Amino acid sequence: MHDWPLVIFTLCLQASAGLAVLGLADCALLRGEARAARLPVLLPMLGGAGLLAIAGLAASFGHLGYPLNAPNAIRNLGSSWLSREILATSAYIGVVCLAFLATWRAGRVRLPWLTVAAVAGLAATWCMGEVYRSTSVAAWTTPATHLGFFGCLVVLGAVLGLWLGAHRAAAAAGVQASQRLLALAVVAVAVSLLVQLVAWPDYLLAVHAPAVEVGRTFPIASAAALDAHADLRLVRWSVAGVGCLGLAWAAWGALRPATRIGLLAVASALLLVGELAGRYLFFAIHG
Repeated sequence: MHDWPLVIFTLCLQASAGLAVLGLADCALLRGEARAARLPVLLPMLGGAGLLAIAGLAASFGHLGYPLNAPNAIRNLGSSWLSREILATSAYIGVVCLAFLATWRAGRVRLPWLTVAAVAGLAATWCMGEVYRSTSVAAWTTPATHLGFFGCLVVLGAVLGLWLGAHRAAAAAGVQASQRLLALAVVAVAVSLLVQLVAWPDYLLAVHAPAVEVGRTFPIASAAALDAHADLRLVRWSVAGVGCLGLAWAAWGALRPATRIGLLAVASALLLVGELAGRYLFFAIHG
């Protein structure tokens, strides 16, 4: 497969946006002193979001035949989702970096900046999904593309946010604050995976429809491309499911601290592997 730069780009951007969204969700549910105490948790999230977004942008240049021509790609905003994606991604990177700097300099949670960063990340992810939905690859043109991208945003944001912020939450506001962040991450991951699984049968029916199989997909038939990776797809969902269960057990099981940390590490690694495998499978359809 020759699309590894796009695998890295999409995963990094969606993980970055996920961190911004998780940070907003965590802070928006709190008030007063409780919100102020989340600053040590929020700053690493915003810093990680900025670094991931920049890394993703850098990786995307590996997919360009001639990177110096990249500015030409934004000249068709009225008709090209690729142009809109480039503009939305650039705007998001700028906003999330400014949100980090504004929060760091103010020394307090800046909810307006955080909201703008989260919304910009969601908009960039939507534009990214529309880029693939507007191609001739029939397996990409269904709503499942958006479900997969936003699902990845939630899962990666929750897992990375947990590791960047849980121990700081415990240090700043006690074990209860750390448990709250862990519970939020578990619920987010579980809902994301469940929604994608519920939608999966309809996606398979759409891709296997006779009208789709007659010449819409380039370079190969959609159903054949999906069926060729059926075993790996089963492994991907099995790994993600086990990771989600492990995360839930770590959140609500009666475990010793050392055991909980170890279980969190294993569960997080499984979820990350699951998302990487899912993105590989997404681009493998194209060959």
